[in-house]
Amino acid sequence: MDLKNKINELDYCPCGEAKLLYDEFIKLPFYDDGEAILRLVMCLVYEKQHNEAIGLACDYINIAEDDCDCLPGIYLFCGISYDMLCNHKKAISAYEKFLQYNQFGARYDQFSFWTCEEFIEYLIENSYSPENVKKFEFPVYKAPFEFKLQKQLAVVKTPHFDIYYYPNSTAEKEIDIIKTHRETAYQKISEYLGFNEDLRTTLYLFEDGNTKKEITGHTGAGWAFGRTMVEIYNEQCKLDPYHELVHIIVGHVYGNGISAMNEGLAVYLCNLLNDMPAIDEISDAYAEKVKEFHRNGDLFDLKTLLSLNIGSNESKPLISYRQAASFVEYTIKKLTKSGFLTLYTSLNNENIESVIDKTESAYRQSIEDIEKDWLCYALSNY
Repeated sequence: MDLKNKINELDYCPCGEAKLLYDEFIKLPFYDDGEAILRLVMCLVYEKQHNEAIGLACDYINIAEDDCDCLPGIYLFCGISYDMLCNHKKAISAYEKFLQYNQFGARYDQFSFWTCEEFIEYLIENSYSPENVKKFEFPVYKAPFEFKLQKQLAVVKTPHFDIYYYPNSTAEKEIDIIKTHRETAYQKISEYLGFNEDLRTTLYLFEDGNTKKEITGHTGAGWAFGRTMVEIYNEQCKLDPYHELVHIIVGHVYGNGISAMNEGLAVYLCNLLNDMPAIDEISDAYAEKVKEFHRNGDLFDLKTLLSLNIGSNESKPLISYRQAASFVEYTIKKLTKSGFLTLYTSLNNENIESVIDKTESAYRQSIEDIEKDWLCYALSNY
């Protein structure tokens, strides 16, 4: 097994293996796999190898693009290491960088507090230390849910997926179907995007939402981050096998993009590429729904749509997912697939004013005219 694979399979526990792999890494370093670098930095922190964690983090920060989806975690764990070495000034700088990315939630659940922006701000004021963490009743080190589930669940491997599922679950009964559908989705998405890499993805399937939320901290039917997908799979809810995988592959190649483009592309490709019906509320055919929303006065204006965090309560998900898909379809028709992907890539981590400016520049129209033309297309040309 090569070094990159060894790092990607590191367990999140302080067993000394991370330091050994780091020593191997510095002899022949690589920086083309941000997930592997983040995993190694995190595991070095678990092993209290803070100088090594800082060195690796800084090396990667110096060469990574600003829109790399691993950078927030790199900054965060680098800040923790600075604090553990009593260099709070540099820790503050790293925490402030993390805050700029607005990435909160269970993505970094192994430390169990990334759902709370206030806690990161607390670290800036008070520093990271076991004593300070205990004040918030958070453990200093906590294995991520992935590590726990991989020890408990059954797993089946395909050319591009490690699929974990519970015994006696709906997923277990239909595992052969799931394997086929996931590999087909991988092939079709890759063909559409001209993607030629063999990207390995881990998929965790839960029978119900309550268990999923309890273990992962995430609400909703599906979630993708890095190279991991988490989904509910039962008789009533079987997510389209394309949606979260679009996020994985597009994120790897083009970055996360703004929410409307990101989620809109996922729903659009679900409908374009999948010839099998999915049992969920957002991946159905969206064209008629958009017409219905327009008749009822429920559509967001385009400026608002482009500023939404789609999936949040404020975004009215059953509306915004479909509306975003409609706008993505129109953008691809108007700008071509290549033009859309160029625009998509340019809009990472942008404020709404910059999003509007770049969108207007790509279309060579005002945002008001773009909205009028899109609505004309959506309401009459499907």
